[in-house]
Amino acid sequence: MRSRYLLFRHHSKWSADQKERAILLFKRYAALQKAYGLAAELGQIYERCRSKEQAFKHLALWYNKVEASGIATFRTVARSIQLEPVLK
Repeated sequence: MRSRYLLFRHHSKWSADQKERAILLFKRYAALQKAYGLAAELGQIYERCRSKEQAFKHLALWYNKVEASGIATFRTVARSIQLEPVLK
């Protein structure tokens, strides 16, 4: 139960105990680690990109990672993102 909450926080805000739990959790569930990384990366695109061009470039790279990940849920997310509203 406690491990679930660490997945909702950025890894830079994890406590020492949460970092230890994440190591154990991600060692056992590699797909979960991939999903966490993809979600965190998408959040960073929204937070850090200041221009449409920059966001478009990072989203294209993120889409490639999503396709390579093989995680069907993220492929659905990637398809559902409409570039115009995201980049405004």
